Amino acid sequence: MMPLCKAPFIGMYWRGNRTSDKSYMGKWRSCCESMTDKYTYDAPVGSTFEEIYNNPIATEIRDSLSKGLWHPNCLTCKEREDKFGTSARHQYNEMPYDEFAILDYRPSNLCNLKCRMC
Repeated sequence: MMPLCKAPFIGMYWRGNRTSDKSYMGKWRSCCESMTDKYTYDAPVGSTFEEIYNNPIATEIRDSLSKGLWHPNCLTCKEREDKFGTSARHQYNEMPYDEFAILDYRPSNLCNLKCRMC
């Protein structure tokens, strides 16, 4: 049986934030639509891919979706589907992957004026 959403099975999302000491700290999320900090995972420095992918929060989310249940982390998609009839969940479910294939890595939205476009 296909899970309610394939996103946390086929990918991970990481969003970094610049800290006061000018380093980058980030949080791993189940997908880019995950907007609540309650279901993020702070990966300790030196964590392996397996440790991050199989963290307790991600496992809880995948277990819920495997049972066909909406996880509280996934309510953004549910609300969009209720209002508009579609969400990112539909796009993820149409992807041709059945195992991990997507790493959505966004270090920061802070402009450092060093790219060629500027």
